[in-house]
Amino acid sequence: DFARHDTWAGGARWHSAFERYRAAKLPKAFAVSDEGDWASASGHANAATQALVECARKGRRCHLFAVDDRLITGPLR
Repeated sequence: DFARHDTWAGGARWHSAFERYRAAKLPKAFAVSDEGDWASASGHANAATQALVECARKGRRCHLFAVDDRLITGPLR
């Protein structure tokens, strides 16, 4: 649930970025790294791929946290 994302590890670091993501145009994706980095992309069909690529440039291992308006992962470690 989007309202609870800030209670997860790393949430404080990317809270404002995720709020901007929530308002972004569909399709969209938000990726996070194990180190707490993040990236998002929106407005085109390959948003998930772009978010993962951009996140990987900042961190080592990234995974999708949200796609469109749906969380797709559990709490970060």
